[in-house]
Amino acid sequence: NPRLKLDLGYEHNEFKRDSSLTVAQGGSQNHVKLNADNIHLGLGWEANDQWTIRAGADMINMSGHWDPSGAYNQFATLVNSTDFKNIDVQQTIPFIGFDYDMSANTQWTMDFRYYDTKDNVDAATFANFQQGGAPQTAGNTTDGYTMHPFSWYGWQVTTQFKLKF
Repeated sequence: NPRLKLDLGYEHNEFKRDSSLTVAQGGSQNHVKLNADNIHLGLGWEANDQWTIRAGADMINMSGHWDPSGAYNQFATLVNSTDFKNIDVQQTIPFIGFDYDMSANTQWTMDFRYYDTKDNVDAATFANFQQGGAPQTAGNTTDGYTMHPFSWYGWQVTTQFKLKF
């Protein structure tokens, strides 16, 4: 008692590949320098032998250069660089959920997560960059979307039903 479970986690990853290729040879696509930090904080409470309530948050920070598809080749040519920062994302994901043990062999779980993803790459840097033939401007936004493909927000609801036999 009080039947609490605390989950803490931290993970750091570095992805790096230097490139001697020039901009014209696709050096921006070949060059990789990406750092990712993940933090997890969770708290679970066993209300009784059947119900567990869970809540917490996940936080992810990712920044650096990664362009495997060549989406930024035109920009690389414009600035004559292969190692500019095109990713600088912060994502916060608070969550709440439950586990319900319906019987010894049957469990139902449900989670509610809110993803809040912010792209911190300076919008002015890419303001005149044309992607797919359409000019991108700092004011080009609609609900849930900005000019950077990694800025977005939204809900995720997941459920799972487990049956052991």
